[in-house]
Amino acid sequence: MIPLAKSSILKFLRGAIKVGYLEIVDSQGVYGFGTYKEGRNAVRVTVHNDLFYMRVLASADLGLSESYMMCDIDVDNLKGMMDVCSTTHVSILAKTDFYIALDRQLR
Repeated sequence: MIPLAKSSILKFLRGAIKVGYLEIVDSQGVYGFGTYKEGRNAVRVTVHNDLFYMRVLASADLGLSESYMMCDIDVDNLKGMMDVCSTTHVSILAKTDFYIALDRQLR
């Protein structure tokens, strides 16, 4: 289930980051989203526990916060992370679209 959660989240992020740059680093690689520009919001999330992907899949931004509090991830720029998240399509509509897309993948 974790590989499905991971692939779904990475696929969602490809189109969701419009402002700033988010880099996710885990044991399998480095994944970049958005456009890197010097002096702009650039955030690196290092994943220590792949349950992070399940938490985010199940609870979106709450899952992200839980993962941070449980030390499943490190974030190098917490303010930048908040800025990237606030300008990302992480609205109720985007979350709904995400779950609809996930449902289609599972069928």
